[in-house]
Amino acid sequence: VITIKSENCAKNFCHILLVVINVIYRILLYIVGVFLTSLGMVYITIYSSLFTMGYSLEEYIHYIIKQKEVYLLPIGLLIVGFTTYFDKTWKKIILLHKGR
Repeated sequence: VITIKSENCAKNFCHILLVVINVIYRILLYIVGVFLTSLGMVYITIYSSLFTMGYSLEEYIHYIIKQKEVYLLPIGLLIVGFTTYFDKTWKKIILLHKGR
């Protein structure tokens, strides 16, 4: 009986450890996504000063598309979206805690 309890305890510990690692991973990935999104928005805001130099909206958009820094915005949004909505492992862990 003691071995069953220790095995059960080891399983619970491993499960808790996996949950903690997954949560830390998701939090760090979310922070990276928010950072990249913010950086992309900063560059878009900086490049908006081109309007004062006489650029039209069409010229501005063409210029923005050519800049690599601006692609940080959609990359960051994808990372945030992935960590928030599209992680199947996280959904499984939530269902396990609810007892389903």
